[in-house]
Amino acid sequence: QSLASQEPSSSSDAPGADAAQALRGAAAASTLSQEALIDGQNLVAKAVEGSGVLALVSPPWSLRYVFGPRNFQLVIRNVAHPTRGLVLGSSPNEQMLRSMAEKLISELGSQVALLGQDEAYQTLHGRPALLARLLANPLEVAAELQI
Repeated sequence: QSLASQEPSSSSDAPGADAAQALRGAAAASTLSQEALIDGQNLVAKAVEGSGVLALVSPPWSLRYVFGPRNFQLVIRNVAHPTRGLVLGSSPNEQMLRSMAEKLISELGSQVALLGQDEAYQTLHGRPALLARLLANPLEVAAELQI
């Protein structure tokens, strides 16, 4: 099992960009969900909610982002291994990903912290289709995960 800290190559950062665009490739055609390695050098994290389970990760800011987009990823951090996170979506539009996280938090409430617990995390990692459904149907996925 390899850890990936891939930056997506897509482009749309329009304010009204569809949330589905942010999911490009996060779980498609794979037997394992994409995992980001949050090592503090290649990817750094900013918590989106109190528990730190949901986070926005990105490459550290550098001068190259003056000339090109900086890609962000919305991830579920593994509580047992906080340097690992399952990628929920990727986009150069940080605000769009933040809105997606806020929607997830508003629907799951404090249950969102349970997504990073080992059993739920491993289930989502091993079932990319379930992870892909999380943003569209958070309560349904939470029930399936029994959290």
